[in-house]
Amino acid sequence: MPKISRRNFLKSSAAIAFGISNLDAQILELPQQTNTKITYFIKDLMCNADLNGIRADKILEVNGDIRTIYSDLKVALQSGAIIGSISSEATFFVISTMAADYGLRVAYNTKSSEARTWILAPKGVIL
Repeated sequence: MPKISRRNFLKSSAAIAFGISNLDAQILELPQQTNTKITYFIKDLMCNADLNGIRADKILEVNGDIRTIYSDLKVALQSGAIIGSISSEATFFVISTMAADYGLRVAYNTKSSEARTWILAPKGVIL
């Protein structure tokens, strides 16, 4: 098995993220059976999802990079907030990896051909 350098891994990850950045998510929904209120919702501008029915205390917009929401996201992760999103694979990967450092887990996760719908919650919270 050939070794993959860190540099090549990062370059290929960036290429994949760029390749999926023009996705359209038209008919994705968050699970209806959840009774837990989503505190934060990450609105990924790279996905054209219909978000009219989303109810959250705070909506954070991402446009290909989490730099603009980093401080709000860090506060949400530190406080153990429930975070939901309909996003690209790249946004899901970055935020779910970051959330693991704060003790949050992926509580709901589904993928369609256009985007990924997911919810992060603290360990022990059942949706």
